Amino acid sequence: MRRTITRFAAAFLFAMVVTLAQAVEPAPRDELDLNLHTLAFIVGMSLLGGLVSWIAKVKAGVVPGWSLMHLIGELCTSAFAGFLCFLLCDAMGVSLKVTIGLVGVAGHMGTRAINAFEAFAEKKWGVLAGPTGTKKR
Repeated sequence: MRRTITRFAAAFLFAMVVTLAQAVEPAPRDELDLNLHTLAFIVGMSLLGGLVSWIAKVKAGVVPGWSLMHLIGELCTSAFAGFLCFLLCDAMGVSLKVTIGLVGVAGHMGTRAINAFEAFAEKKWGVLAGPTGTKKR
């Protein structure tokens, strides 16, 4: 009887240790597992940056203020640039507040930010589009 109780106690303790170890260990995070609040800030800041850029272009006379296509194009470009910036900041471990600020700047920069990301990638990983000086037909 005493041996049965000892075995039961040992099994119980082992089960408790395994359960506690699983409870303490955090679940692995998916790389693109974003909460809705963070995603709203990212998209909102990049779109706001694109809107500010569009307003500046309208005031400078570069684009007409009545052109809805220019506005949509600016917002789509800024959203893409902002999300690229977010992915790079997330991969480098930049804090969320700094990331959101950089996302707004990247959204305002639009295609200039995308060109900067492309130059960064080429510098880091080599020429991506093939050898320079060759024309694609």
